[in-house]
Amino acid sequence: LILTALLFAVLSFAKAQTLNVRGTFKAGQVQELGLMLAPFGSASSEAITKMTPQDTIFTGSVLASDNGFYTLYGAYNGGQLIMPLYLPDTTTTACIELSFKDNCPVIEFDKDNAALSAFNLFSYVSGRAFWMAEKGVWTKDNIRPFLATYFNAADSIAQAYDCAPAVAEYLDLWAYTSVWKLYTSLPRMFNVKTSELPFTMNDFSVDTQKLLNS
Repeated sequence: LILTALLFAVLSFAKAQTLNVRGTFKAGQVQELGLMLAPFGSASSEAITKMTPQDTIFTGSVLASDNGFYTLYGAYNGGQLIMPLYLPDTTTTACIELSFKDNCPVIEFDKDNAALSAFNLFSYVSGRAFWMAEKGVWTKDNIRPFLATYFNAADSIAQAYDCAPAVAEYLDLWAYTSVWKLYTSLPRMFNVKTSELPFTMNDFSVDTQKLLNS
């Protein structure tokens, strides 16, 4: 009985260490995407799982994430595919559906991942508007309201989809890091020193300490 109990505990522990994923690609053959899945924040190549493609289906088992977040990698139309997923339940196979909207990956099988996809699409569209704008479109006067839309979008999406607190915190952190990357490019865009910009990252109403601790 003791041996049986120990064996059951070992098998249960091993099962908890992986997440089984089965996905459907709704826009063609999945093999050309070269999909890979990894626990969020993992820098180890051993943690990256190459998904097994078959027609429009892809499957695989990935190391379980401590926080329920994963990153889906691949390629589409000559560009990179990078998409966050929230899959906290490792007791069942996660069944996901992948599609594209305006060349941006979309995964909307539940409210949490629909929220992540919504912000991903927002970031994609806003990023193109920022980087592909003609010279002179952005000024030191109108760029701050534009950057603030990232924080507004994160809040609006979290409320609209009524997502899990962990996903809402992820959206806030995603918005902050996105704005920070754009902010650091402004001195070069406007040909000024960072100290000469009319605002700093601290001027946005964001609790950075809370974000760093999330």
